[in-house]
Amino acid sequence: TGVEGLRDRRTVWSSAQSGLEWKPVPGKPAVGKSGVERQRQLKQLAREFTAELLDTRANNGGEEQQLRQMSQAIHRYECPQQQILEGGIFAYVVGTDPELFLLLEAAETDGRASWRYGLARMNRDKLAVKFRNEEIWRVEYLAAETLRDGKQPYFCYGVQPE
Repeated sequence: TGVEGLRDRRTVWSSAQSGLEWKPVPGKPAVGKSGVERQRQLKQLAREFTAELLDTRANNGGEEQQLRQMSQAIHRYECPQQQILEGGIFAYVVGTDPELFLLLEAAETDGRASWRYGLARMNRDKLAVKFRNEEIWRVEYLAAETLRDGKQPYFCYGVQPE
């Protein structure tokens, strides 16, 4: 499904794709039976993801930075109607500025529960994510024309002060 952004009731962003792809957590860790156990697993699994940014703000060549994962999920959820048993959104930051979000959830499909993850970039620079020291995701630098095209999953919209 897509996403749409409006400003003054006018569409400024309309992407046919969400940009988030769900993938199984590598190694297929078992999902706990109780809510308390799943909450513990959620935090433990999240700590096993690490993220790096090639930051181009200071220089065009970029500076590699290990992103810091916020210690707590910024949002926890469950949705029994959609068979989501436990979920959380974790932010990876420079200072307190989110550069990447990790969505991690235990979901049931055909009566079997499994952990899955999705990653959402919040920066145009190169990003890479590892799980247990193995790279599982990488995105490249986004050119200015891609950022402002208004049809891509990642979009940057500037507003002039009035």
